[in-house]
Amino acid sequence: STTFANKINATLLLQASQKIKAGRTARKTLAQKYYQLGLVGEITRLLPTRVKLVRLAIEPVSRNPRQSVTKKNRQVVLEGVVFGDERSREFVMSGLLQQLAGSPLVENASFIKKQLATTGGETVLHFSAAIIPAPEPMDLVSHPSARMKP
Repeated sequence: STTFANKINATLLLQASQKIKAGRTARKTLAQKYYQLGLVGEITRLLPTRVKLVRLAIEPVSRNPRQSVTKKNRQVVLEGVVFGDERSREFVMSGLLQQLAGSPLVENASFIKKQLATTGGETVLHFSAAIIPAPEPMDLVSHPSARMKP
Protein backbone atom coordinates (compact mmCIF):
# COMPACT_ATOMS: atom_id res chain seq x y z
CA SER A 1 0.00 0.00 0.00
CA THR A 2 1.32 3.42 -0.96
CA THR A 3 0.94 6.38 1.35
CA PHE A 4 1.44 9.99 0.44
CA ALA A 5 3.11 12.46 2.76
CA ASN A 6 1.07 15.38 1.38
CA LYS A 7 -2.65 14.93 1.46
CA ILE A 8 -4.79 16.68 -1.12
CA ASN A 9 -6.00 19.93 0.33
CA ALA A 10 -9.30 21.31 -1.03
CA THR A 11 -8.14 24.89 -0.46
CA LEU A 12 -4.96 24.34 -2.50
CA LEU A 13 -6.97 22.76 -5.32
CA LEU A 14 -9.38 25.70 -5.36
CA GLN A 15 -6.49 28.19 -5.45
CA ALA A 16 -4.83 26.30 -8.30
CA SER A 17 -8.12 26.23 -10.22
CA GLN A 18 -8.57 29.98 -9.76
CA LYS A 19 -5.01 30.63 -11.02
CA ILE A 20 -5.68 28.57 -14.14
CA LYS A 21 -8.97 30.41 -14.82
CA ALA A 22 -7.27 33.79 -14.33
CA GLY A 23 -4.54 32.78 -16.78
CA ARG A 24 -7.10 31.70 -19.39
CA THR A 25 -9.01 34.96 -18.99
CA ALA A 26 -5.79 36.98 -19.38
CA ARG A 27 -4.81 35.07 -22.54
CA LYS A 28 -8.31 35.48 -24.00
CA THR A 29 -8.24 39.23 -23.33
CA LEU A 30 -4.81 39.52 -24.92
CA ALA A 31 -5.93 37.53 -27.97
CA GLN A 32 -8.98 39.78 -28.43
CA LYS A 33 -6.85 42.91 -28.07
CA TYR A 34 -4.34 41.91 -30.77
CA TYR A 35 -6.54 39.79 -33.05
CA GLN A 36 -6.90 42.33 -35.85
CA LEU A 37 -3.19 43.10 -35.78
CA GLY A 38 -2.47 39.38 -36.06
CA LEU A 39 -4.86 39.07 -39.00
CA VAL A 40 -3.18 41.96 -40.85
CA GLY A 41 0.21 40.39 -40.10
CA GLU A 42 -0.99 37.06 -41.49
CA ILE A 43 -2.24 38.73 -44.69
CA THR A 44 1.01 40.61 -45.28
CA ARG A 45 3.10 37.53 -44.44
CA LEU A 46 1.30 35.52 -47.13
CA LEU A 47 1.61 38.19 -49.85
CA PRO A 48 3.90 37.11 -52.69
CA THR A 49 6.55 39.66 -53.68
CA ARG A 50 4.75 40.32 -56.99
CA VAL A 51 1.57 41.44 -55.17
CA LYS A 52 1.35 45.03 -53.93
CA LEU A 53 -1.54 46.12 -51.72
CA VAL A 54 -3.28 49.36 -52.58
CA ARG A 55 -5.92 49.24 -49.83
CA LEU A 56 -6.78 47.11 -46.82
CA ALA A 57 -10.00 47.93 -44.96
CA ILE A 58 -12.44 46.35 -42.54
CA GLU A 59 -15.98 46.74 -43.85
CA PRO A 60 -19.41 45.29 -43.13
CA VAL A 61 -20.22 42.22 -45.22
CA SER A 62 -23.46 43.90 -46.28
CA ARG A 63 -23.21 46.85 -48.65
CA ASN A 64 -25.93 48.62 -46.64
CA PRO A 65 -24.37 52.01 -45.69
CA ARG A 66 -26.50 52.19 -42.54
CA GLN A 67 -25.08 48.94 -41.15
CA SER A 68 -22.11 49.36 -38.86
CA VAL A 69 -19.18 46.95 -38.68
CA THR A 70 -19.48 44.40 -35.88
CA LYS A 71 -17.42 41.34 -35.03
CA LYS A 72 -20.06 39.11 -36.61
CA ASN A 73 -20.63 40.95 -39.91
CA ARG A 74 -17.17 42.16 -40.87
CA GLN A 75 -14.86 41.35 -43.72
CA VAL A 76 -11.39 42.49 -44.65
CA VAL A 77 -11.29 43.92 -48.16
CA LEU A 78 -7.98 43.84 -49.98
CA GLU A 79 -7.27 45.80 -53.13
CA GLY A 80 -4.02 45.35 -54.92
CA VAL A 81 -2.11 44.67 -58.10
CA VAL A 82 -0.28 41.59 -59.30
CA PHE A 83 2.80 42.13 -61.44
CA GLY A 84 4.29 39.62 -63.86
CA ASP A 85 3.58 37.98 -67.17
CA GLU A 86 0.07 37.18 -68.34
CA ARG A 87 0.02 33.53 -67.28
CA SER A 88 1.62 33.97 -63.88
CA ARG A 89 -0.62 36.84 -62.64
CA GLU A 90 -3.71 34.63 -62.36
CA PHE A 91 -1.67 31.80 -60.86
CA VAL A 92 -0.14 34.12 -58.21
CA MET A 93 -3.54 35.60 -57.30
CA SER A 94 -5.22 32.19 -57.01
CA GLY A 95 -2.34 30.90 -54.89
CA LEU A 96 -2.67 33.85 -52.53
CA LEU A 97 -6.39 33.23 -52.02
CA GLN A 98 -5.75 29.54 -51.38
CA GLN A 99 -3.10 30.36 -48.78
CA LEU A 100 -5.37 32.89 -47.09
CA ALA A 101 -8.27 30.41 -47.02
CA GLY A 102 -5.93 27.86 -45.40
CA SER A 103 -4.95 30.19 -42.56
CA PRO A 104 -6.44 29.49 -39.12
CA LEU A 105 -7.24 33.22 -38.86
CA VAL A 106 -9.40 33.16 -42.01
CA GLU A 107 -12.79 31.54 -42.41
CA ASN A 108 -13.18 32.31 -46.12
CA ALA A 109 -11.37 34.25 -48.88
CA SER A 110 -12.80 35.08 -52.32
CA PHE A 111 -12.47 37.47 -55.26
CA ILE A 112 -14.77 40.48 -55.44
CA LYS A 113 -13.46 41.59 -58.83
CA LYS A 114 -10.36 41.44 -60.98
CA GLN A 115 -9.40 43.25 -64.14
CA LEU A 116 -6.36 44.05 -66.22
CA ALA A 117 -4.93 47.55 -65.86
CA THR A 118 -1.85 49.43 -66.95
CA THR A 119 0.50 51.07 -64.48
CA GLY A 120 3.83 52.58 -65.44
CA GLY A 121 3.52 51.08 -68.93
CA GLU A 122 3.16 47.55 -67.50
CA THR A 123 0.02 45.42 -67.64
CA VAL A 124 -1.01 44.27 -64.17
CA LEU A 125 -3.94 42.41 -62.65
CA HIS A 126 -5.90 44.76 -60.40
CA PHE A 127 -7.99 42.83 -57.87
CA SER A 128 -10.32 43.16 -54.92
CA ALA A 129 -10.75 40.26 -52.52
CA ALA A 130 -12.89 39.71 -49.43
CA ILE A 131 -11.64 37.86 -46.39
CA ILE A 132 -14.04 36.68 -43.71
CA PRO A 133 -12.04 36.41 -40.46
CA ALA A 134 -12.35 33.32 -38.29
CA PRO A 135 -14.19 33.81 -34.99
CA GLU A 136 -12.02 35.40 -32.30
CA PRO A 137 -10.26 34.86 -30.02
CA MET A 138 -8.61 31.73 -31.26
CA ASP A 139 -8.23 28.79 -28.96
CA LEU A 140 -5.46 27.09 -30.91
CA VAL A 141 -6.11 23.75 -29.26
CA SER A 142 -9.85 23.27 -29.48
CA HIS A 143 -11.26 25.81 -31.97
CA PRO A 144 -12.25 24.01 -35.21
CA SER A 145 -11.05 26.83 -37.50
CA ALA A 146 -7.60 26.66 -35.89
CA ARG A 147 -6.99 23.22 -37.31
CA MET A 148 -5.18 22.89 -40.61
CA LYS A 149 -7.56 22.83 -43.56
CA PRO A 150 -7.03 20.17 -46.25
